[in-house]
Amino acid sequence: MCLSLRTKLIVSFVVVVLMSGLVATLVGIHLIGRRIVEQAQSNVRMDLNSAREMYQDNLDDIREMLYFTVLRDSIKNALLEEDRETLIELLAKVREKAGIDILTITDATGRVVVRSRNPEVYGDSQAGDEMVRRALSDRDVVAGTAIVPRDELLKESEELARQAHITIIPTPQAKPRSKKQNTSGMMLKAAAPL
Repeated sequence: MCLSLRTKLIVSFVVVVLMSGLVATLVGIHLIGRRIVEQAQSNVRMDLNSAREMYQDNLDDIREMLYFTVLRDSIKNALLEEDRETLIELLAKVREKAGIDILTITDATGRVVVRSRNPEVYGDSQAGDEMVRRALSDRDVVAGTAIVPRDELLKESEELARQAHITIIPTPQAKPRSKKQNTSGMMLKAAAPL
């Protein structure tokens, strides 16, 4: 089959245009895809940095609130006089004003003197709690994130234990788990020596 020069030129031109278009399309798709991934990674990085700053700000707020609470003479005097009623009243006001869930005072051995949220439960030891132990040994304010077991949450309030309860729902891509629920709570926690 003999093609005319004109047909050969048109076919060659169309092939060159199509090949150029295909290469440009593939390069464009690659560059756009890479740019989208880079932008998504940048957004995630910025979101994580923002979350880290918010977390640190909240932790600093709790640390400062606790620091200024332990400086109050009224709390120190009530503690020295073993005036539980005054301690309960003062701590409840501080807890509510600060918008925190738990505010508890222990003695130098880690034994609970008063819980602001559930004052009927006291006398148990918190000496095994890492933050309490560090605050008592270092004589400084300690703060961080802690996983609090259900039995400890129940000492504070049934509402906190209820908030911490999560039913685990299996999903198709999830790793199989024998545990069907989680009852521990994660919270920002701080401890300071009086």
